[in-house]
Amino acid sequence: MNAKVDRVGTDLTDLDAFGDQLYDGILSSFAITYVAAPVSWLNEISKRFLPEGWFATVEMADLFDHSLLSVANRSAISGFCCDARKSGKYRFDAGDRLDA
Repeated sequence: MNAKVDRVGTDLTDLDAFGDQLYDGILSSFAITYVAAPVSWLNEISKRFLPEGWFATVEMADLFDHSLLSVANRSAISGFCCDARKSGKYRFDAGDRLDA
């Protein structure tokens, strides 16, 4: 089997950047945290696959939910995560959004 791997450094939220090209698969990490509507985005990105194409992603849920943290540190981190989410800068709970 001859395999060709192209590394495409692109903003996965910009689906127009893919153009008309179809892909065997896409591997991403921490992309869905930047997507406002992940289910509809996944439906759209799946149209960029060849038959039997695949999508693999790495996301986190409860990144800072460690029992070893003190109550004060957990509270401070929780506040930071909440502020980041409200401002639209980052979602530390993106993994929880992938239940579909």
